[in-house]
Amino acid sequence: GGSAVPAGDYTISTLVDDLVGLLAALKIENVDIMGISLGGATAVGLALEYPDLVRRVICCDAIVESTPQYADGWRERIAIATEKGLGALWEGTSGRWLTDEFRAAPSNAETVKLVQDMFLGTSVHGFSGCAAALTTLNYQSRLPSLVAPCLCVTGSDDVAAPPEVMGQIATAVENGDLEVIENAAHLSNLNQPEAFNAAVLEWLRR
Repeated sequence: GGSAVPAGDYTISTLVDDLVGLLAALKIENVDIMGISLGGATAVGLALEYPDLVRRVICCDAIVESTPQYADGWRERIAIATEKGLGALWEGTSGRWLTDEFRAAPSNAETVKLVQDMFLGTSVHGFSGCAAALTTLNYQSRLPSLVAPCLCVTGSDDVAAPPEVMGQIATAVENGDLEVIENAAHLSNLNQPEAFNAAVLEWLRR
């Protein structure tokens, strides 16, 4: 999270190439890769663009194809962040990321605060650049060419990447599976960590 965040729009290809550069710098030749939200789309992009680098993909709570409505929503958030800062987006974002039940539980207060601090500590340039990348996602038609085994994981209450959308990804790829985490929103790994970890580990052990 401490890398440079130049101003301007990013593309998903930019993020994929950044990941390729990181793997090269670490001298990692191939990976099992997991990403959540934009990270999930980036993981799929890596598997499509650089298939020799990827053994298996775990795509969590992500979409891989932008729609006009989806793109407009992100452009609106970019405008708000630019004018008012990320604080103006926190309430709506936290409601998408974490279930109401999770946020209300006193035992989760530390986790909610950690997520809030992470979000508010994000550079507006970085947020806006990555949001712009989400407006141009166009991987859906290429999914049949994704040959690496792919697990799609999403929360049952994820409105950003609902089970039916993640199911379309799992069905489109050559070797895909879908796991729905009950009572979880967009950050399914935080909403239900035990169920999330169990699903991922079971799939990896196959």
